[in-house]
Amino acid sequence: LAYPIGGEQNTNLKYLVHDWGVALPLVPSSPTPSPGAMSLDRTAMEQAIRTIMKPEGEEASRLKSRALLWKQLAIDSTSPPNGTSIADLLTLVRDLKHGELKFETKQYKPYDIQV
Repeated sequence: LAYPIGGEQNTNLKYLVHDWGVALPLVPSSPTPSPGAMSLDRTAMEQAIRTIMKPEGEEASRLKSRALLWKQLAIDSTSPPNGTSIADLLTLVRDLKHGELKFETKQYKPYDIQV
């Protein structure tokens, strides 16, 4: 369940719900008197929990299958010998050992930066 309160949490909700498909959004129902705090309707929370806990539910099945897909992708990318994370780490170590790692720096002048 994704429940944004502030800051980057709205971005996290977008990724979790819309891009990765592994969460349901919990949107605050109304602002509470204290600044920055949001209230959540109890029935909305209960409905969301029931939706994801229902074993035969279509939404729960979709969320679970997406989570399992991301889990497998993480395992594949970190497993030797062909995982991309392993390959990138080995390339970094090789370049460090052989002095092939190059860092480029550029001095920017205020007029070089475009806003």
